[in-house]
Amino acid sequence: HSFPTRRSSDLRLYVQKQYISKTAISELSNPDPIVDELHRIKWKGVVTADLLNVRTQPNETAPKCSFSPLRKDVVVGVCHKDGNYFLVKYNGKYGWVLASYIKHI
Repeated sequence: HSFPTRRSSDLRLYVQKQYISKTAISELSNPDPIVDELHRIKWKGVVTADLLNVRTQPNETAPKCSFSPLRKDVVVGVCHKDGNYFLVKYNGKYGWVLASYIKHI
């Protein structure tokens, strides 16, 4: 039998919402291309708190990232906002911080 071939760019896959979590993409140095827009740096910001916790999800009870906390005056790339949190990139890794402690530069 001969099977039709398709380019991978023609293929669309769908995943149910309950199988996706923000934890799965936090701290990755090379995010999946599907979530590239979420991980694209929109602007640069500077930490204004003495020590700023970085979390795996945008909430205060989520586990801290391996590179947490960030010190005052550290510059991060700001990628996305979810409620009171920014998804930031620092040294090739991603995590969530309280937006009120990041100043646009």
